[in-house]
Amino acid sequence: MANHNRTKNYIHKIVNSDGSIIDSEELICNYGVEHFKNSFNDHFTNIPLTNPHVIPQIINDSDNEMLCLLPSDVEIYNAVMDLNGDSIAGPDGYTTNVFQNCWEIVKTDIIEAVIDFFKGSTYPKFFTSTSIILIPKIVGAIKWNDFRPISLCSFFNKLISKIISKRLESILPRIISSNQTGFVKGRTIFNNVLLTQELAHDINTKVKGSNIILKLDISKAYDNLNWNFLYKVLSLFGFSNFFIKLIQNSIDNCYFSVMINGRNHGFFKSCKKRSHLFEDIFTCFQKKLTHWPSNFLSYGGRLILIKSVLNSIPIYLLHSLHPTAAICLRIERMLNKFF
Repeated sequence: MANHNRTKNYIHKIVNSDGSIIDSEELICNYGVEHFKNSFNDHFTNIPLTNPHVIPQIINDSDNEMLCLLPSDVEIYNAVMDLNGDSIAGPDGYTTNVFQNCWEIVKTDIIEAVIDFFKGSTYPKFFTSTSIILIPKIVGAIKWNDFRPISLCSFFNKLISKIISKRLESILPRIISSNQTGFVKGRTIFNNVLLTQELAHDINTKVKGSNIILKLDISKAYDNLNWNFLYKVLSLFGFSNFFIKLIQNSIDNCYFSVMINGRNHGFFKSCKKRSHLFEDIFTCFQKKLTHWPSNFLSYGGRLILIKSVLNSIPIYLLHSLHPTAAICLRIERMLNKFF
């Protein structure tokens, strides 16, 4: 059965985004890594919150103290035993069942690693590495969008997530509306299916006017949110900066490999690309500098143009983003070249 599924899901060819057909296994793997690398990077502008006052501050100091408290040995042990032992192994090759059965041997190292994380330390790549397996949504999938990416995390990623989620259990009901179906304990995606069936059944009910059903396919709705936006929302709810930093440490340092045809390919970081947010500014700089005849301007004239025109271009973006050293260096080089 396993060999049959492996053969059935083998990717022999892919239709690229430009319509070209790729049948070379090496190119398929390269394009696959590039596709999901772009998918897991943040390409969305960091737009400031326009109405922050609508988000109530729900989390208090005692909640934050509970969330950031160093976990005890018992809490870590219970989290390990609550994990699904038969879940598929991540890049480390070890299922949770191994750690559960060998707890007396590995418990000291696991407890030290977890406590170190809750002290604010960043996990190494080995702990945060994740394999992405591709599950075809349809028979004969030949486009990357026809595959559903499933992340296989390492044991330590699962353990940290379990501890944090357990601590959030008592807080989530205060944040999440009881009217929604997602993230509410005891509810599943089948609730939406049943609700849709009821609505479709009653569509012929006579009403004044007409009835209509709209099917909306929202792709990667969660991934398309800017992470900085989510961190700001958490802050407005009242979560402490230290707890938000814990979330950042477990998300911003994730490294992914894409499993294509039974082998892992690539090793890239899920990160927020800040440089692309400044591309419009670089383009605007270039247009201005191209049309300014520097050879016919004095040193003072060029300095005035830079201070009055160029320096004012990135002001709005810099109000909400902190540029990296590489971006600042690139801007300085463009200005120096004009001199």
